[in-house]
Amino acid sequence: MKYDLAIVGIGSHGSAALHRAAQEGLKVIGIDRFDPPHTRGSHHGDTRITREAQFEGDHLVKIVQAGNKWRESFEDKNDPLFVKCGCLNIGVKNSDTVRDIAAAASGVAQRCNIEIETLDAATLAKRFPVFQVPDNFDVVFEPNAGYLRPEACIAKNIEMARQYGAKVLVNTEVTDIAEGRITLADGRVIEAEQIIISAGAYIKKFVPATFAQKIKPVRMYVGWFKIKENYEAHKNAPVFCLDYNDYGIYGFPAIDGPDGGMKVGVEIDVFNKPALDLATHTYETTKEEMDEIFAGVLEYLPALSYDYVRSAACIYTVVTDDEFIIDKHPLMKGVWICSACSGHGFKLSFGIGMMLVDLVKTGKSALYTDKFKFSRFN
Repeated sequence: MKYDLAIVGIGSHGSAALHRAAQEGLKVIGIDRFDPPHTRGSHHGDTRITREAQFEGDHLVKIVQAGNKWRESFEDKNDPLFVKCGCLNIGVKNSDTVRDIAAAASGVAQRCNIEIETLDAATLAKRFPVFQVPDNFDVVFEPNAGYLRPEACIAKNIEMARQYGAKVLVNTEVTDIAEGRITLADGRVIEAEQIIISAGAYIKKFVPATFAQKIKPVRMYVGWFKIKENYEAHKNAPVFCLDYNDYGIYGFPAIDGPDGGMKVGVEIDVFNKPALDLATHTYETTKEEMDEIFAGVLEYLPALSYDYVRSAACIYTVVTDDEFIIDKHPLMKGVWICSACSGHGFKLSFGIGMMLVDLVKTGKSALYTDKFKFSRFN
């Protein structure tokens, strides 16, 4: 059988493209070396921040908004994929980070009708008492933001794709990709008119070396820290990103009950982290990694205890310019590359799935931008 489309990697973006392609009537197959959702990539850990105000660039806003609209069309309201709780961006007053976020977010808000508020430290403490920040901190709050449930999103995409007739191969490694042909580790060959490679950290083996060197998988980690008091306030907290001195903390409401802890992660100098060896990488976290997170948590979330309930490590696949790579393969006709979403791509996954199917079907998409092209590296 020859497929209209084969997708290699059906995690965050690949599963959305699989779902959308099947819904659009394409004869499509999805292939993954693991069995998504899983804990061997970038999408595990229960929650991912999502927001419409994209201070990384206006070109991302329409992708998020289109994806949100599509998700709402099939989401079970009794088992939601998205939970609205608001998003706080917190940092030192007049710092580059907060100034850039405030300016970009307010500009986007005006252009795209996104509701945001600017708060001071006193207002923050009154409205969300789990946070204690100094008076020289500012806050940008997007009330309609929140979090996605990544494992549930991917499972739903694959479930819906199968209902629409998609073929799914899991625990199946791809050893080679050529125009119109995918070779599997067991020797089978899949033929397809077009191919999308959305293999996350494993993308490097399928792109030319010139571009592969722009892509780097790095290790990230999170912990669920015990709550000493006032659980209800932590349960009702927004998602948050807090930046100071190039040290970034992010976290989520305490959704797992009084004994489940509050999930917090850290981003420090991500682009200078060493590249992971995927063959030897372990997903166990270390005490030193939890120390690193708690060093940032202690001052600003004082009701959290160093004792953590659980922890997890995942992989960010980052690009040297902190942008996505979504483009035709430079050497193979009919092959598309979608990867390296630099740690902030899950909120765009539904929209990117839509975009990819547009590109496969017509060669263009209203959601696409030249910012994603390989040519920017020339």
